[in-house]
Amino acid sequence: MIIPMVVMQFGIFLDYWGDFSDNAWAVHVHYWTGSAWYLFLVIQPYYASHGQLNRHRTVGIIGFFLAGAVCFTALSSLHRDIVSAASLVDKEIPFKPSFFME
Repeated sequence: MIIPMVVMQFGIFLDYWGDFSDNAWAVHVHYWTGSAWYLFLVIQPYYASHGQLNRHRTVGIIGFFLAGAVCFTALSSLHRDIVSAASLVDKEIPFKPSFFME
């Protein structure tokens, strides 16, 4: 589970940290809640496999709330992404809307 987390962090490194100060607050909250949720996914099985079932259950419940926060922040960022995409309609982009409509 740690290797996929490292791959995920590597994949979004430039997109998030490259323009850190230009990102909206929702992007920051989404990044950190997503990273925390994934960290909870890593440590929860560890607790279960080492006999710490109370911690495993507590981390699982907190993980549900973090997963909800990740979904909520992703949905709250959709409007910003749609507006950004609409501004690219007249510019040179790899796929024209007709590519998806035909």
